Amino acid sequence: MFIHMFAFRWKPEATQAQKDRAAAEIRAFQGQIAGLAETAVGVNQSARGGGYELGGVMKFTDQAAFEAYNDRHSIRRCSAGSCR
Repeated sequence: MFIHMFAFRWKPEATQAQKDRAAAEIRAFQGQIAGLAETAVGVNQSARGGGYELGGVMKFTDQAAFEAYNDRHSIRRCSAGSCR
C-alpha cells in the first residue's frame, strides 16, 4: 500500500465553482485509475490548516501504481489555474 496525501491553497480569485470542480475531479479518479484503491477528499476545517482549504488522501496498491498515476496526471494538476 502507498498513501498519497495532498492539500490545496486557492488563489484569491478562485470561485466556489472551481473549488467544487477540483474536488469532484479528484473523486472521479476512483475506479478510473489502475491501482487506486481508495480516495477521500474534503474541506479542511482545522484552525491550524495554514490556508490549505482542500485536502485528502489517495491510497494506491503500491508505489508503482502511484508513480504511474503521478506521471500520467501531472499536467492536469490545477488545470483551472485556481490553486497555488
